[in-house]
Amino acid sequence: TPSKGSLGGVSYGTREASIILDAAGYDFIFIETVGVGQSETMAANLVDIFTLIVGPGSGDELQGIKKGITEYADIFIVNKNDGDLKLQASKTASDYKSALSFYSKQDNQAAKEVLLVSSIEQQGMDSVIDTINEIIKFNKLNKIFDLRRENQLSYWIKEEIRNQIQSKLDLEVSNDTELLDMTKAVIKGEISIYDVSDHFLDKFLKKI
Repeated sequence: TPSKGSLGGVSYGTREASIILDAAGYDFIFIETVGVGQSETMAANLVDIFTLIVGPGSGDELQGIKKGITEYADIFIVNKNDGDLKLQASKTASDYKSALSFYSKQDNQAAKEVLLVSSIEQQGMDSVIDTINEIIKFNKLNKIFDLRRENQLSYWIKEEIRNQIQSKLDLEVSNDTELLDMTKAVIKGEISIYDVSDHFLDKFLKKI
C-alpha cells in the first residue's frame, strides 16, 4: 500500500490490506519495508514471521544486529548467493550466525535462523518456506502465536487512538488564531516553544 508519509513504506492501511488478503484465503502474505525509522516496530506488529534480508558483503553485515532488529527478526535471509558473490554471501551468513550465538533466547522461543538464497539459481526459497512453517508450528504449540497476535492487536488499538488524537489536535491548532501570535512571541523570546505546546495541549484536553 502507499505509505501516505509513514516511515519505511508501512502505511496505516497496510494492516487492513493484509486482513483482507488473509480473509481471501492467501497462504502467504509478504509485507516489504525498507527498514527505516519506526518501521521495524510497525512491521513486526503486522506479521507472524519477521524476516531481515541482507546482501552479501554490504559493508556492515551486522547492521541488523546493531540496530536491534534481532529483537524482532525470526529469520535472517542472505540473498544473492550465486556467482562471484557466493563466497561473500556465505561469509555474511556465518557472521550473522556467530552474532546470533550470543543472543539469549527463552525456552519457549523458536531459534532464529540464517538462510542463504539465490533468485538467479532459484535456490533457497524452499528452505525459507519450510522454516516459516516450522516456526509457525512451534509458536502455535507454545501458545506464542496467539499471544503475539493479541499483543499486535493491542499495539494497533493504541496506534489508532494516537492517530485520532494527533489528527484532532492538528486540526485544533491549525484553526486556532492564537498560533500566529504565540509563534511571534517565541521568536521575540517572550515565551518558549514548550510553553506554547503546553498551552495548546491543555486547551485541547479541556475540550475533550
